[in-house]
Amino acid sequence: MAGMPPSLIERANEILKQLEDSREQSNAAEVVKNLSAPKMQLSIFDAHSATFDEIRNLLENADINRLTPVEALLKLQEIKAKLK
Repeated sequence: MAGMPPSLIERANEILKQLEDSREQSNAAEVVKNLSAPKMQLSIFDAHSATFDEIRNLLENADINRLTPVEALLKLQEIKAKLK
């Protein structure tokens, strides 16, 4: 699970444990429905941040069909720098 947030892996392990513990029950679909809700919502971007708006503008203004591979890498580097 390389690159996955530890909290996501922990949550997956919790669900797996609950499913394994309830293996004797006949209806697995009901077990899944009754699992506790996640403790948090994961988000790639915070939709209300200024950084997200800047990145969105960069991507909207980029003509990806005309970028050379080097220009695409530079654009990606620019976006990565904004995330730091």
